[in-house]
Amino acid sequence: MRYCDLDSEVQFVRLSSYKGLKSSGELKMESFFDSSLKNKHVLVVEDIVDTGNTLSSFIPSLEVLGPKSVRVASLLSKPEILKGKIHIDYLGFEIPPAFVVGYGMDYDEKGRSLPSIYQLKS
Repeated sequence: MRYCDLDSEVQFVRLSSYKGLKSSGELKMESFFDSSLKNKHVLVVEDIVDTGNTLSSFIPSLEVLGPKSVRVASLLSKPEILKGKIHIDYLGFEIPPAFVVGYGMDYDEKGRSLPSIYQLKS
């Protein structure tokens, strides 16, 4: 966002579905938007899209708020394990179905502050 010169508003929503190395299958939403999205363009920025379950649950909850558009940007995607029809409008990299940490991604709240992306060894 430092390099984006658009008139924009940033809001954070914390979503989680992982416990350890596996998805629990249950989406936990710890916060939601504090202002109206009606007739606004919304860009959902994700660190990683693996199964797509999080976005499959989250995007419909956005759409009922009446935004003009909803787009998805993700640093990483694991297309081999993607389920359903999740469209990523802006994608950094596709990776194999390995568990990664660093650069904001964590394993049980650890490794998030690593300056690069690393694959966990089993």
